[in-house]
Amino acid sequence: MAIKDWPEGERPRERMAAHGPQVLSDAELLAIILRTGTSGQSALDLGRAALARFGGLSGLLAASTPDLAAIDGLGPAKRAQLQAVLELARRSLREEVRRDTVLSSPGKLRDYLMPDPRAARARGLHGTCFSMRRIGCSPRTSCFAAR
Repeated sequence: MAIKDWPEGERPRERMAAHGPQVLSDAELLAIILRTGTSGQSALDLGRAALARFGGLSGLLAASTPDLAAIDGLGPAKRAQLQAVLELARRSLREEVRRDTVLSSPGKLRDYLMPDPRAARARGLHGTCFSMRRIGCSPRTSCFAAR
């Protein structure tokens, strides 16, 4: 059944307008981004399928274009919409850890390294240098000791 045929109080867009985005599930937020479903599949069904295929939001964030194309109902336009939103999310995360940020705790280091989960899938070695002093990192340089 199409979302437009649901009772108004159960539709994701209307629920978000009335109660805010925090009350919606991940699949409902994806349904709002995707806007429409396909014949026999609502936008919410597509959102659920994407989350199930990739094991949640972090997996979806790391998905490649061919991975997304494997989901029935995600054609080129919907993939582009989804990838644009995911890229905005990545950029937002990167913005939070600005250049010359002092990485004074394990949590701050995690936040610095996590904006692009696609990098975690690449083979290779990623090293981080530490010392007893605070360490600062910059995207354009390697690590340096903070003064």
